[in-house]
Amino acid sequence: MSTHGASGGRGPVFGDLAARLPGGRHLKLIATIAVGIVVALIVFGVMRSQRVAEWAPLTVIDSHEPLQELPVRVAQGKDPVEPAHTYDAVLDVSSIKALVLGVDLDYVPKGLPRYDAVIRSSDGSEKFRGRILDDYFREGRCMLRLIAKRFPAGDYTLDIEGFDPGVRDGRVVASSWFQVTH
Repeated sequence: MSTHGASGGRGPVFGDLAARLPGGRHLKLIATIAVGIVVALIVFGVMRSQRVAEWAPLTVIDSHEPLQELPVRVAQGKDPVEPAHTYDAVLDVSSIKALVLGVDLDYVPKGLPRYDAVIRSSDGSEKFRGRILDDYFREGRCMLRLIAKRFPAGDYTLDIEGFDPGVRDGRVVASSWFQVTH
């Protein structure tokens, strides 16, 4: 009875081949790198296809995508923020590919080392989180593109979270409400 297993003692898949081909010792390394690249591309593609929102350039105002401005209500001290509600924040995305949300940052308290924009559904689950770059604060606004077919109907908040120095979790410093319909 053989103790070499099902391969009949030949070793790994590329074992003999690597020894017989010129430069074959690098074949394993090249194959490993190729597999790694393929896996990374697949993971990136899956992550991209599941994203429901993304940052949009400020020049989107001149584009063909509809734009919805969202007002934000700013926190008063450390008290919780009640999201700003407005009658025109009901977003019908049934006939469009994407919709851009414009968020005014002029009234958001400044001075914290980091700010994130966070979209949450009515049950509190995060649909999007992204760091707000300093450039957006200099411009006084940020833009988020909602990808319509990936954004479920329902009520949402768009929160601006500020991160105090040395603190891991952010606190909501401004908030807005909107509703998506199909």
